[in-house]
Amino acid sequence: MVPFVSAAVQYGFSVFEGIRCYSTDMDRLVFRLNEHVERLMDSAHIVGFRDLPVTAELVKTAINQTIAAKEFPSCYIVR
Repeated sequence: MVPFVSAAVQYGFSVFEGIRCYSTDMDRLVFRLNEHVERLMDSAHIVGFRDLPVTAELVKTAINQTIAAKEFPSCYIVR
């Protein structure tokens, strides 16, 4: 739960990560997925989102499932 006095709520702070998925000869590969997701989670914590309803593992799973469901050879994931 995010406290209503949190600066993230009062001033509209947000977190953002741009993550690239590249097409390779073998498959599509996400560039440094672990590092991007950990930074995203850390940023959320810093701006006041302390008790997130998702874990880093759940975010990574969702990203991989979304990529698998699409037929784009490469993509840009914005979280």
